[in-house]
Amino acid sequence: MTEAYEDLLRSFATLHDLPAEALLATGEIVFGGTLVSLVYEGDETTGEILLLGEIGVPSAANEAIICKALLQANNLWAGTGGATLAMDAEGMAIACAKLPLLGLDASLLSDGISDFAETVDYWRAFLQQS
Repeated sequence: MTEAYEDLLRSFATLHDLPAEALLATGEIVFGGTLVSLVYEGDETTGEILLLGEIGVPSAANEAIICKALLQANNLWAGTGGATLAMDAEGMAIACAKLPLLGLDASLLSDGISDFAETVDYWRAFLQQS
């Protein structure tokens, strides 16, 4: 974890009145009721923050429908708000997105996480209704 990333998370925590050390230790935040994991990839000069969220495990009966919908939504990010939707090895539908660290401040990070959480919420509701 870089100093710039740690400073950003501390500023984000201050903005949202959260315990900064807990956020730094876990890299997880519940935003609008959705658990979002933050993972830093990069070095001291350049990097990205990965946002990860679990959508859910589709039932065997609707797995093909869900997979098709996820693939169609990924097409030019038409239904993902810029995130990528996938299925992990255990069959969990997930969403992931990247935010470049360069130029990112606490407010922009907050906006990015909020938008991402809304995408996860939308697809979670879709999965539950299918």
